Amino acid sequence: MRLLCLDFPTLPIALVRRAHPHLSERPIVLLAGPGADAPVTAASPAAITRGVIPGMPAVAARGRCASAMFLPENPGACVDELERIASIIAKYATLSVAITSQTRIMIDVTTVNDEVRMGERLASLARQWTGLEVRAGVGSSRSQAEDAATLVRRGVAIDTRPAGEDEPPPQAMQPLTGRVTLRGEPDDDQRRLRGLIARLARLQDSLGQACREVTLRMVADDLVMRRRLRFDRPTGVLEAQDRIEAAVSTVPVEGPVVLELELGRPAPLLLATRYREALATAV
Repeated sequence: MRLLCLDFPTLPIALVRRAHPHLSERPIVLLAGPGADAPVTAASPAAITRGVIPGMPAVAARGRCASAMFLPENPGACVDELERIASIIAKYATLSVAITSQTRIMIDVTTVNDEVRMGERLASLARQWTGLEVRAGVGSSRSQAEDAATLVRRGVAIDTRPAGEDEPPPQAMQPLTGRVTLRGEPDDDQRRLRGLIARLARLQDSLGQACREVTLRMVADDLVMRRRLRFDRPTGVLEAQDRIEAAVSTVPVEGPVVLELELGRPAPLLLATRYREALATAV
């Protein structure tokens, strides 16, 4: 297996500047949540020059670059942009394409005769489409391809080593679904619903997959109720539990009702520590 990684390292900051042109001259730092301990997920070159490093806590970043604009991270917008790019690549090159993080696209080039030429061509096209910095690397596993992509700003870095372990090729993510029957018994119905959400959460975790919308379908006899919940960022279903329960509670259940949850618009799952803790204790 040979994989081509296209990395867009400046994408999060570029999207902020695109949405807020008045910030074009100001250092920008993106944070993964509120509070002094929230880690930095991305920083503009001006902020990096002043010592801001992704991963450091917000309080340290503010100490090094007090003039920066500190904003919430934007993984939802990043994945939206990568989806647009990935769809063009899939049509242009007829190759298997998958989004593997909020800045990276992975392409299966196993059947390509000249992987360097293909990598250069796709990276060049991606630069034209986006106006962004694009780095390209090829390897026999996802980690090798990602590491190779960090080595060069232009051209294609090639890792010729065989994969260290068997690894399936990246696949385009598909919506996940699950069903449960509610019977009009509030406590038992809540337990059944939370059990379904916990099962879907563990499935998301195993696939490294989040969602950006949840569709609820409730079917009883000839009645079909449909409700769609949308999220502005990739979301683990446990994070959506309160909204799901609130939506279900608006429908009176007097007998057996089949509830189906579909976790749509999938995206890479980036788990915060607090989500990991919730997942470990989910019913």
